[in-house]
Amino acid sequence: MAKSNFKNHNLLNTRLDAKELATFDKWAAANELTTDRCVEDILAAGYKLSFTFVDSSNSYVTSVTGNAEHLINPSATITSWSGTLEEGVAMSVWKVYVLFGEGKWADKGNAASRG
Repeated sequence: MAKSNFKNHNLLNTRLDAKELATFDKWAAANELTTDRCVEDILAAGYKLSFTFVDSSNSYVTSVTGNAEHLINPSATITSWSGTLEEGVAMSVWKVYVLFGEGKWADKGNAASRG
């Protein structure tokens, strides 16, 4: 069995506030996004991408994780909660490239239901 490195992992709360959600919505509307393109962008940057459906909230959770060798965000994960998988994946791209400007991810501490 493989040894788990989860104890060295950092799950960050990156839920969006109302202003950030409005900014994301404008960005998403202004860009011709496809889920395929969003996935390719995240993977090409060296991140891992995963998603799951949460029955209790009828929503998708999309996670982007930097691997241990990732120079900027090693062993860190940010998540996005959304009513559709497509929006969740797009929101992940927005967080990586716009919100954090391809830089170091930070815990925001927001408790929004979407974002």
